[in-house]
Amino acid sequence: MRDLESEIKSLITRNQAAEAMKQALSQVPPPGKSEIAKKIAAEAILLAFVAIPTSSIDTFLEDASDDQKLTLIKYTYKCMSIADKKNCEILLIWHGKIVGKDGHGIITRALFDKRV
Repeated sequence: MRDLESEIKSLITRNQAAEAMKQALSQVPPPGKSEIAKKIAAEAILLAFVAIPTSSIDTFLEDASDDQKLTLIKYTYKCMSIADKKNCEILLIWHGKIVGKDGHGIITRALFDKRV
């Protein structure tokens, strides 16, 4: 899982934040994985959340699948528990834009889907 974090940082350094997010989302640990693996994944996704400019969030969400958006909304909550105040503000922007695109039903789906 530490390889994931290195890969995400590398993509972000090369100004490929959207690709970093896609990569991080594709490697989310399945249920039953250790809490350490889940925390590493959350930290990697947080890096990607913060690296994508606010002006590019809508474009990213347009291209995201329903499963990716569901995972994103789950990780907005997960990352809020590990983020500082500034990053929580960014996460709230993401949250608002995801709910704006998919409606409030995505929150309910996130609460009841136990895959993450």
